[in-house]
Amino acid sequence: MNTNRYLLLELANLEVDSKIGKDRHFIAADRKNNRRIALGLFSVIGTAIIASKAIKDVFQAITPISGYESLFISIISLLVGVSTAILGFLGLEKQVAQHRLVGNMYIEVSRKARRLINRLQEGDSTETIKAEFTTILTDYLNINKEGESCPTSKKDSVKSLAQNNTSRAKIKGEIKKQDDEALQLRPPAKKSSLKTLVINGIKIKMAQLVCFIGLISTTDRDTYIKRFEI
Repeated sequence: MNTNRYLLLELANLEVDSKIGKDRHFIAADRKNNRRIALGLFSVIGTAIIASKAIKDVFQAITPISGYESLFISIISLLVGVSTAILGFLGLEKQVAQHRLVGNMYIEVSRKARRLINRLQEGDSTETIKAEFTTILTDYLNINKEGESCPTSKKDSVKSLAQNNTSRAKIKGEIKKQDDEALQLRPPAKKSSLKTLVINGIKIKMAQLVCFIGLISTTDRDTYIKRFEI
């Protein structure tokens, strides 16, 4: 049962980590796609403004700015050229596609992990589940390497962790408990404050005095004093 529980935790941990990876890459894809759309729209609108006769009519109709028509068109042309160059240089469309591809690969691992969890709970052989778990864990590690070709930002990671924080905290906490039990680790003893030590010392002296007077037995005294052992 303990083996199954630990295997369940490992599967659940893989499922959550895959969801975090999926969310991270889809967040990055949305962010870069928004940039791609903004730059693309600016290029299209800027080109339309340059080619439009209406903008020339506007400058000619407004006397104070009539002399700046050429300068305005030159600036817009420069900005359109820069935005188009940035689009081509960064390859945002390709990056968006890569992020979504990696995100979908993480989804597949997450679903496989969930299926294994269900099968293990339904009574499938532990050894069979372990073998399949090893396979999808290898897939997960390979996806991590694939994701290096389209890195995400720190903000993407923070957002994805926040979206899965509750599940992640529960599973990581349970895994830590299992590890502590396996390694027979104990939480560090809390240090008593000076005030607590003085009060406990007084209680011990009082117990010894009451025992000396004969109001309590030696056994009762020793049992009471053990409560204050450090």
